[in-house]
Amino acid sequence: MSDDESCSDCYLESIEKNWNQILLNWVTKCILYTDVQELSSNVFMSIIDKYRYDISIDELDKLPLHSDDIDFFIKNKFPILRLWTLFKENYYERKSYILTSLLLYYFCINSQHGKVDADICENLSKEEQAIILNFCENLSEMEVTVNNIERISVGAYKTSTKEEKAGKWIQEANENESELDDSSSVSLYDRKKAQILKFKSSITVLPSVVNDASLSKSSLERFTDESDFKVGYLGTQLDRENIVSTAERNTTEEQGSDHQFCQSNCSCTKCTPVGQCCGDPGSTKEFCDNIPKTSTLNYRENLGWTWICQNNFCQRVFNSASNVSTYSSISRCTLLCSGLPLWPYPIGYIYYNKTIINISTKKLEYKFKSVPSTAVQEYLSDGFNLFLKYLIRLEKSKSRNVNVDSKVKKINIQIDIESDPDPRLRLNTDETYSLKVETIEDHVFIKISSESFCGARHGLETLSQLIMLDQSTGQLITLSNISIKDGPTFKYRGVMVDTARNFIPTIDLMRTIDAMASCKLNTFHWRISDVTSFPLYLEKVPELNNYGPYDKSMVYTRDDVKFLVKRAGVRGIRILIEVAAPGPVGRPWSWLPETTCARRNSNLTCDNILCLRLSMQESVFNILQTIYSEIIKLTHVDDVFHLSDSLFSFTNCYNLMDDREGFLDKALIHLKMANKGFLPRLPIIWYTAHLNRDYEAKTWNRLGVQLSNWDPNSSKDNLNKFRVIHSSKWDLSCEMIKQRCFKYRSWQQMYAWTSWRNIDAFTVEGGESILWTDLVDASSLDYHLWPRAAAVAERLWSDVIANSSANKFVYLRLDLQRSRMLLHGIKTQPIWPSWCSNNPNTCLKKVH
Repeated sequence: MSDDESCSDCYLESIEKNWNQILLNWVTKCILYTDVQELSSNVFMSIIDKYRYDISIDELDKLPLHSDDIDFFIKNKFPILRLWTLFKENYYERKSYILTSLLLYYFCINSQHGKVDADICENLSKEEQAIILNFCENLSEMEVTVNNIERISVGAYKTSTKEEKAGKWIQEANENESELDDSSSVSLYDRKKAQILKFKSSITVLPSVVNDASLSKSSLERFTDESDFKVGYLGTQLDRENIVSTAERNTTEEQGSDHQFCQSNCSCTKCTPVGQCCGDPGSTKEFCDNIPKTSTLNYRENLGWTWICQNNFCQRVFNSASNVSTYSSISRCTLLCSGLPLWPYPIGYIYYNKTIINISTKKLEYKFKSVPSTAVQEYLSDGFNLFLKYLIRLEKSKSRNVNVDSKVKKINIQIDIESDPDPRLRLNTDETYSLKVETIEDHVFIKISSESFCGARHGLETLSQLIMLDQSTGQLITLSNISIKDGPTFKYRGVMVDTARNFIPTIDLMRTIDAMASCKLNTFHWRISDVTSFPLYLEKVPELNNYGPYDKSMVYTRDDVKFLVKRAGVRGIRILIEVAAPGPVGRPWSWLPETTCARRNSNLTCDNILCLRLSMQESVFNILQTIYSEIIKLTHVDDVFHLSDSLFSFTNCYNLMDDREGFLDKALIHLKMANKGFLPRLPIIWYTAHLNRDYEAKTWNRLGVQLSNWDPNSSKDNLNKFRVIHSSKWDLSCEMIKQRCFKYRSWQQMYAWTSWRNIDAFTVEGGESILWTDLVDASSLDYHLWPRAAAVAERLWSDVIANSSANKFVYLRLDLQRSRMLLHGIKTQPIWPSWCSNNPNTCLKKVH
């Protein structure tokens, strides 16, 4: 090492020590008020305990702060932050350094009452204030990763140690403070804001790209094994600390309170008695008032317009005739004119009246009358929590100061799960449910009954879709009497996402699972490997960790998988992980001597590394058994397993059928061993021509095949021995020719595909929309999936009663479903111009 390099390393080490000392000073002088020599887990929790009530005016944001687990908090608020490498390498000091820096950043940018800023300004030196300010500002402009935290802390120290710049900044701040203190006309709020302005900057109104403000809350929810709600007894009042503060929801109390943080005569849209006027202590009232008001939903405010019902569809009109019934909002019109706005549409008994009632989350009471096991109770508690959060978010999405005389005094929700003690989705899980809404005088009684947790969750999903926001009043509305008995046509209803060709971050897969739940899909088929990458971290196969991922940052850890499995489970979804085998398996397996290649060059090496395939040797199957066992342990799915047996490749690989005879036999044997001696009830492989061979067909008799390219008129394909999962016309990817998108299938085409009904198969298990990511990554994932996968979802759920094509009511219901998905944070493609959402009658005249 040269002297220059050594000097540079010493300089960086010195800066890191100085930044560490600043963190210790912050903890000592602002948090514990005792001399702290070392950063530890107790320190982390002390920081959270002190400032948890200073951040955010939304109680939903505070839920992760009430956990005693710092890892739970970090994974919830910063799901892409990869601290697992620090745990693995036992870098405890570095981990403490990173976590303390992260907490400092998080509380600084989310402080609402100015407590964090005031402590820093009062107790730390001006130089330390400048360094912290630079650190928070710079980190807010990029993703929060371990490398970025370290790099920004060093950069902030370098920048802020320039005395001239720091001195000028501090002098200006002091001058502003002095002027404000001398003014007799400054309000109490202005004085508080002046103190904060010494430290606050634009970061108070410009959120980090990965904090809660920039991501949907539905994409950041995290659930522990402990229930958030007390269950199993009558009439439990909703706990405002667990859900949302009563002050935020009670208009009367809001108007009567004199909150010390609000300016007088504040007219900006973000002014609230539970927080600062204009929503942020670092913003002026004038600046706040100039910010355009945004709405989560795609409906505009009713500016004197009304809606009328024409041919069972709503039409927006102005100054309608006096003898025509009008509705003050599109939601009211939809409920009374167009029928139930459900997606997918129920296939069983349906009854409803046409009387609207106003409801409020603060009037909700609930009980879980029958719960067959503790595990079901925990899942149901989490699932009910999701339902409540959605209603609260909907209720807040367009709050208006309109007094509505609601006759409803109390809403009782009762949930019965009658028999199934296993909350997981299984092949024999009964997903049917019944939902009854009954209004008697001033009480609303809602009952959801099912044999299983998954069925009860579907009932809650249906109930959430029946509750709409009245845009004219800002109140929640629904129909006073509803009765539904419903269940799916097919048991297997999936979405496949390939994360090997292009890596998809965990947070985007979380959002995909949320969207699936809103459409009652139940299987997330995760094709995690292909010829180009194998991004799953496996402790027992370390070679794949070195050769598999594109980059060390593009890896799914065990914690990532467990988190997604838990998230999916409380939404009634199983995760099915597929590892491509026996080939082509490509570059990730190039370390294994037992790989083969049909075409070799003069050096006897593979002519194309992506064409590598696994040989049929016992040592190969031992490795596959290890992988299968790990997948089953991670996903807790042991009755369905996807063995792949795929031939997919975007390269010219020849003779792929050679050297693979016996794979199915050996794979089943080792899968059984990996599953503790039991063969899953439904092993699945992709259907290819080799299954026409008598030997292969006999091995796979009455087991599962997934069709990706099927010709119903072909005499070669004999499917009557197999349990079939359809995907042929439900490929969400572009049809590729010479690496270019040749054909894009619309949601109408996918909804209308019904020729698979008449297939001659042993059974049809269901279907799945599939997405290959050749031209897809996180930036375009939602665009390619939704609403087309939602169209497939209704076909799989409602096929026995659904029309063979998308009629007018399908358009209307899918547009409403898109609005709900937007509220969940899903960036769903529009199905028509926004004008049609307010005038569906006009837009649907040409639809048959």
